[in-house]
Amino acid sequence: MRPPSPALALALSVDDIQPERCVNLPADSDEVMAYLHGEPLGQPLTPGWNLVAVDGYPLGWMRQLPDRQKNAYPEAWRL
Repeated sequence: MRPPSPALALALSVDDIQPERCVNLPADSDEVMAYLHGEPLGQPLTPGWNLVAVDGYPLGWMRQLPDRQKNAYPEAWRL
């Protein structure tokens, strides 16, 4: 299954997404850098696609599978 478009994530507001499907991280969180490196987050998410945001600004998508998380941040954008 293909992830939603990264451009869609950037065009959305956190208010456009159901609260249980949005992970809004504080800018000083270690999870932000982990996400930008393509790693999973350290917290369970709602099964399916979730929007990852930092201080209310969307970054991209993360998919929660039954046994793991799949980071959908584009490889070309990763740090």
